[in-house]
Amino acid sequence: MANWRRITEADVKTRISGKELAAFRNAALGLGEGSFGADSDPIELVIDAVSDRVRGAVAQYPRNELGAAGQVPKVLIDAALALIVMRVMSRAFGEILDPSGQRKDDATAAELLLDKVSKGEGVAIPGLAEDDDEGESGAVPAVPIEYERDHCETFDRSDQDGI
Repeated sequence: MANWRRITEADVKTRISGKELAAFRNAALGLGEGSFGADSDPIELVIDAVSDRVRGAVAQYPRNELGAAGQVPKVLIDAALALIVMRVMSRAFGEILDPSGQRKDDATAAELLLDKVSKGEGVAIPGLAEDDDEGESGAVPAVPIEYERDHCETFDRSDQDGI
């Protein structure tokens, strides 16, 4: 079973209603932001931005392996959705309500979780499963450097030519 996958609009709809999503689209497109274009959906742009935020947190810890571009670990999808909901709420001009403050609390907890993930704490980030897409090229887990003998670097004022 794949450990990494893309976040979809169907995932977002598990957190906000279709009416709230429509309010977000109207607010985003109603601002005269023609940069979305006919083929771009503002919710997809938010999903991509949050996916990049999650992937950035995962990539900060050198022992984590990144999945394919645009995909996030399944264990962080819930946190990503909390951040997506908060970003959608902030753009919908009061059309999406949070009377109990739960959505805000969820987003705060998600940010804290991503901070922990970036330090190698919190949830364990799974590697790639057999049925995951190929991982992102260039993402190599860190390998500790071991010297065969004592290694001492000296650096003094004369070594700073050109600085």
